[in-house]
Amino acid sequence: MGDAELAVEYLSIADQGRIEVEAVRTLHDATRWLSSNSCDVAIVDLNLPDSQGLATLVEVRRIKPWVPIIVLTGVDEVINRGAGALSVDDVIAKDQLKTGLLMASVLRAVERSRAREQVQQLQKLFAASPDAIVVVDRAGRVKYVNAQALAFFECSEREFAEDRLHFAAREGEAIELRVSRPSGERVGELRLVELDWAGAPGYVATIRDITQQRNLEMQLLMSDRLVTLGTLAAGVAHEVNNPLAALLTNVGLVEQRLRDSACPDLDLLEPLRDIELAATRIRTIVRDLRVFSRTEEDTKTLVDVRRTLDGVARMAAGEILHCAQLEKDYGEVACVEVNESRLSQVFLNLLVNAAQAIAPGNVAANSIRLTTRMGFDGRVVIDIRDTGPGMSEDTCRRLFTPFFTTKPVGSGTGLGLAICQRIVESLGGTIVVESELGKGTCFSVRLPAAQAQSEAGATACCSLPERDSDGARGRVLVIDDNSMVLHSAGQGLRREHDLTLLDRAPKAVELIKRGERFDVILCDLMMPEMTGMEFSAWLERHDPRQAEKVIFLTGGAFTHEAQAFLDAKARQHFEKPFDLWQLRHLVQRSIRRP
Repeated sequence: MGDAELAVEYLSIADQGRIEVEAVRTLHDATRWLSSNSCDVAIVDLNLPDSQGLATLVEVRRIKPWVPIIVLTGVDEVINRGAGALSVDDVIAKDQLKTGLLMASVLRAVERSRAREQVQQLQKLFAASPDAIVVVDRAGRVKYVNAQALAFFECSEREFAEDRLHFAAREGEAIELRVSRPSGERVGELRLVELDWAGAPGYVATIRDITQQRNLEMQLLMSDRLVTLGTLAAGVAHEVNNPLAALLTNVGLVEQRLRDSACPDLDLLEPLRDIELAATRIRTIVRDLRVFSRTEEDTKTLVDVRRTLDGVARMAAGEILHCAQLEKDYGEVACVEVNESRLSQVFLNLLVNAAQAIAPGNVAANSIRLTTRMGFDGRVVIDIRDTGPGMSEDTCRRLFTPFFTTKPVGSGTGLGLAICQRIVESLGGTIVVESELGKGTCFSVRLPAAQAQSEAGATACCSLPERDSDGARGRVLVIDDNSMVLHSAGQGLRREHDLTLLDRAPKAVELIKRGERFDVILCDLMMPEMTGMEFSAWLERHDPRQAEKVIFLTGGAFTHEAQAFLDAKARQHFEKPFDLWQLRHLVQRSIRRP
């Protein structure tokens, strides 16, 4: 009986019919059968009629690269070593066929074959997955990575093979994985599952890239915080403006009485002037906060960009102070019709970026320059130029791409400039950047000039009126629930006008019902019991001519309803805090008006 027949007989006896065996006598028959059939194990004799030695193995391996091979051989060590080089699964001497080694080797080979098939199927599945997938053994050695994992970690297969990975996660648990790479930080949601890989225990880690999701969540969180901050700032402004109005009015009153006295103490005028300047500075800061905190996307007014730049520069002073000198070169420009809070957001972002690009400590050698000019196309051009390190051409091309940032990991979301571009384009303008490494950067914002410079618009773009207290005497009604504002208004106006002071709008309603008439009605917009809006509506129904006399005093119309009310009929309103001279000028101008 030949070796092949012996092998078949021993396998049949040991397996009791569980294994199906196909036997051929020549390499030619073997190659023909293998080409059209599949098998779990190939048992190869190296001494065939038409093939001798390792040539038989080479041919079988060519046809079936992955099938397990068991070699039947004699004791030739050279052949044994060659078989090992061809990655055979086992080598069994022919004189050991009766010992049961062949059956045990076949069963092991079948198990490995099926494990290998399973791995191949898993590799196809993992390759098609949108997630990054890494397979490791119990020791952390990497057994498999798909293309998505190479992209997520920005590593090569060789780098993975040289490393060991240990994931601090329990099976089925989702944890957040943060990876710092040259292109920026990536965030993944990692889940770990235990599995056998090629017959050995290990783990498969699936990593879903949630970087964009986390960035969007951060953007929404920042937007929510800005809305909260805006509401808070508007509320603070409202509360600060009432006592500030009283302070400014009383400072003006004391200054006037000092000048009018027979023996004025002129030494007191200088500290009074300092108080007035400090209070005016507070008023400016509060107004800057209110402008920046407004959220009405569609509310547009005529704006002098120079005034907006000044306000933003004051807000960014802390960022600029230790790195550069702030220079201003304002040319004459037309007003622009924009949402001032959104424009302030753009300027503030550009100014803070310029400051952060310059290393602190050498203020004298660095500058940030603000320039305004009219462009050749009739547009208003605002340049913000810095002497920072500049940027490469490639960086400039990607600068307005969402989530692209040149700042260190954790220092920026990469959304600021993208948002600036969106805002400027929504205002009908453009934003461009010019930069060169070692020579600084210049951002240019170009906005269309307002088509019509109406009288109201022109007023919005010019400074406050000169001090003027001479004029006709009139009957003035002041309605304000804040006692400080009411008292200071009374002190400032009582000498020139017949004054009635009320802390509630319903009291004014009763006076007018009794036939009282006034040349000017100064009315706070936000009050308890009856707001200025409700009082105005009552007047329009019952005494339209008196309704035309109302000037609203507002410490910050920070609700949409209040702002819409003021905008609806371009109602006269005056913002707190105001000083004595502004208050008198306002009243005199209203009395003179037919």
